[in-house]
Amino acid sequence: MLDRITPLILTRDEEANIGRTLTQLAWAREVIIVDSLSSDGTVSIARQFANVRVVVRTFDSHAAQWAFGVEQVTTPWVLTLDADYFVTDALVRELASLDPPPDVTAYEAGFIYAVNGQPLRAALYPPRAVLLRRGAFEIWQDGHTQRVRVHGTVERLHEPLIHDDRKDGASLTARRNTCARKRQNCGPHRGTPCRYPAAFASCASSRRLPRCSTRYS
Repeated sequence: MLDRITPLILTRDEEANIGRTLTQLAWAREVIIVDSLSSDGTVSIARQFANVRVVVRTFDSHAAQWAFGVEQVTTPWVLTLDADYFVTDALVRELASLDPPPDVTAYEAGFIYAVNGQPLRAALYPPRAVLLRRGAFEIWQDGHTQRVRVHGTVERLHEPLIHDDRKDGASLTARRNTCARKRQNCGPHRGTPCRYPAAFASCASSRRLPRCSTRYS
């Protein structure tokens, strides 16, 4: 199954995360990165990996950026990842073992939040469809972010993805505040959870969060 999957990642100024994420994708014949004119070392780091193809595109919307990335994929399945998603060895083994019937067009994954490789015991990030069969889904813009509409059956992966953003705490807090303001001012999303939970945004400066003993690289 692994040779039927292409990981797809959108990036912009992700030098703190992208190397760690790409190291876990050595199994893929090709990884596609759509970069939105990063001003840091994101692209140079990505190009150090022989199986990575970087395509630069000016950002207009999340949905358009993802749709453009999917157009670059030639395999039957696309694994949609953020630059700070850590794909564990256990998840790779699960992906390799998949044998999806024709009616299954997507697999969703749960998430574990981590702080510098240290997973938290609880998180608010809901599961989402990440492994998608090409031609069996649509990507649409919902407020300030994208959503995926799957045509067919969605199965659940047993192994989670690790969400571990190593960018500085101030950057995370700024992103969360921007997200919250957009949600507050957008009628259809008023009162819905922000993509960047407060606990995670403040984690870099807090030692009171419940953490697990397991550690990721």
